[in-house]
Amino acid sequence: MDSRHSIEMNCLPDPGPAHEDEPLLAPSTAARYPAILTPGISIAYEEETEESSKSKFSGDEARNTPNTPYPRYASKRLLGQYIPEIDEHHVRSTTRKSAASKQSTMLRNQFITAAVICLANVVTLICFLVFFPPDERGIGTIHMGDCAEMTSINSAAHVALNVLSSLFLGAGSYCMQILVAPSRREMDVAHACGVSLDIGVQSVRNLRWIKTRRLFQWMGLGALSISLHLFWNSLTFTSTPVVSYATATVTSDFREVGRDWALDPIPPTLSGKNWSAVHDLYTQMANFIRLDKQDCIDAYIDGLTTKGPLVVVASNITAAQNYNHTLLDGWVTGWDVWSHAPWWICGAYNLPDYNRLCTREWASTFINDWSVVAWAHQEEGQPGWPFWAKVDYCLVGAESDISQRCGLHYGTQIFAVVSACTLLQCGFILRVWWSYRTKSARRHTEKTMVLMGDAVAEYLEYPGDVSNSQALHVYPQVWRPQKSVSWFKTVHRKVWAISLTLFMLGIAAPLAILVDSVVFWKGRGLDMSLPSIIQLGFGLNPGFLGMNSETSNYSLMECVFLANIIQLLVSFLYLFYNNILTHQLVADQWVRFLRPDGKKALRVSTPRGMQRSSYLLSLPLTYSLTLTIAMILLHWLVSQSLFVVQTIGFDTNGDKVTFPHFSGSAVGYALLPILLATLCGVVMVAGLLVHSFVRRHPDVPTGFPTWGASSAHIEALCSGRPADDADAHLFPISIGVVMSGPQDQPYLTFSTDIGLRPPERNEMFMLPARMAGSKGSRGRESQWRWMWGFVKNLPRRLGF
Repeated sequence: MDSRHSIEMNCLPDPGPAHEDEPLLAPSTAARYPAILTPGISIAYEEETEESSKSKFSGDEARNTPNTPYPRYASKRLLGQYIPEIDEHHVRSTTRKSAASKQSTMLRNQFITAAVICLANVVTLICFLVFFPPDERGIGTIHMGDCAEMTSINSAAHVALNVLSSLFLGAGSYCMQILVAPSRREMDVAHACGVSLDIGVQSVRNLRWIKTRRLFQWMGLGALSISLHLFWNSLTFTSTPVVSYATATVTSDFREVGRDWALDPIPPTLSGKNWSAVHDLYTQMANFIRLDKQDCIDAYIDGLTTKGPLVVVASNITAAQNYNHTLLDGWVTGWDVWSHAPWWICGAYNLPDYNRLCTREWASTFINDWSVVAWAHQEEGQPGWPFWAKVDYCLVGAESDISQRCGLHYGTQIFAVVSACTLLQCGFILRVWWSYRTKSARRHTEKTMVLMGDAVAEYLEYPGDVSNSQALHVYPQVWRPQKSVSWFKTVHRKVWAISLTLFMLGIAAPLAILVDSVVFWKGRGLDMSLPSIIQLGFGLNPGFLGMNSETSNYSLMECVFLANIIQLLVSFLYLFYNNILTHQLVADQWVRFLRPDGKKALRVSTPRGMQRSSYLLSLPLTYSLTLTIAMILLHWLVSQSLFVVQTIGFDTNGDKVTFPHFSGSAVGYALLPILLATLCGVVMVAGLLVHSFVRRHPDVPTGFPTWGASSAHIEALCSGRPADDADAHLFPISIGVVMSGPQDQPYLTFSTDIGLRPPERNEMFMLPARMAGSKGSRGRESQWRWMWGFVKNLPRRLGF
């Protein structure tokens, strides 16, 4: 090169060697100092004076001048000499961060996480079966001990279970979003049919257009996730000890008469109810202590506290009035459901239906005239049957300490279901990882567009022919921006209608349960004011059972399913909540490319050049963390609202009893958590609406933000890229107006052009618009016609 045209580098330093062990490259002067550089490089010919250079090229005018010596577009070939990372084939282009964020690497990490958790489940199940064998119900006891200690251990176990389930289900969700993302080939086919696919969001609408193999993998992962939601949180659980105690009602002169109760025949009304335990009280009660009526009620009103054998002494009936028998009645708690065990206290005031809950408050109203019902020895329907025995005092035997009788248990069937589901889901994740690992070497048309940046980069690198698209048509239109567009409008009206309807139903369901429970218990004499509900608090209240053994012996699996079905509903509604936020944030990311605060690099799943990596598929960390905390709180409140109740029966000696209603499974509910869960749901929905109306996009047309999640709009906007801007996908870009196309028309497009300018109000340039014949993601077919066609053609698609 002539020395007259030597080039002076004023802004860029000497790049130096790429590595301290590499020799300095010595390219030619033309190669080292090309005449086409970035705007930060000043070029001057030796024969030109500094004054003439400044006068010729100054400020923005120089950058927009067609004859400027600055390059209009970023170029990998030129800038790669100074920034080797731009060239994906250079050894320095692959950094630890970029390699870790590649889609295949992320899938590998998800598979490793899922495999470790699956292995831990299987190994734990085998160890439990060997060291803690289950009983005939399939329930194994891991440890028996102090109730407070067992509660703490179970809480810690559930924290670990929630962490593991979140990691495992997160891996499945990650794969599901990747599976439903369309490839370039699938987008081109859909565009030719007049359909625009969803990009960057979880989309059921894309399922019609993706390959059958990916569709079935998506459905399989979804089914397994549903199963795991139903059972995972119940892998371990605690049991509550309940005391089965014998009770007898006797005449006022039982001591004077002194007749052994075992000599009397068993009354027909009480046959088969462990009458021998009642007879044993006759020899035991010599050591019993006496309690007055108030202390007696206080000791036995709660069915979950420690109990001892009991003798109730009547004041108004003698043996002469009972065929010379001193025993008026007797029973052993356990033949009735344990939650009804203390109802004998209020039985005389609760006839004939026993439809009121026996509470301490109600019992205090009749303490001075307390009577109990005695059913023995008289024929049913005869005068004087049953006896109303007015209580004089109680005799109470020694109480066993059941504070050390709480247990930590596992369910064999639950563990087996969770282990099988995790094993199958690991297989699906492995299949997805292997598919995308081998797909990386295939043509670009096979790679899926998981993020909005993936689709933009794809269509910038390989522009599509929008003339063949039946979804959109590009023609001159007037740019009419609004002063501001709320985020509410970035989500389609149908999506809002469906989501808000489901949200309202989700809020109405627990609200209906709450109202029905309040009306039910208020009609049975229980105070249901707000202070009373708050006083009831969290946890189990005797009688508050939605599914128990009073009428049928329910299995543990049935109770677990019912208790966790609400958790599944919450997770289902979360998908719609997350979908709305994802659409809004994708729209915000899209609009940011139009702002005049500088060009931005694309955020893609597999970064190249100056592209940014993305470890998250949908929500940014701030939104994701906030929503995660809210969902954890909501799930916890739901778990406290409806829960499995597992009890183990003990007699007053501390030995286990086999009454099925005492050692069984039930589902309990608590009103205060239901109220708080409902309020939490209302706050979350209200927060979403406020967020949607307060956050706004300035100076854009109403429909422009929604283009970021539309494959057809992305293709159309990228089609206007200048032909010389071939490496735009590797560099920071903006959306602006450029002169492009064979007729040199103004286009709104992505570009690195230094002369790129923002669109002006009422300016006319080439813009995409939906064609009159195109519809939503179902094209011209209705959803039901598509479903029928899919089922009809399924054998052919599977190769049969």
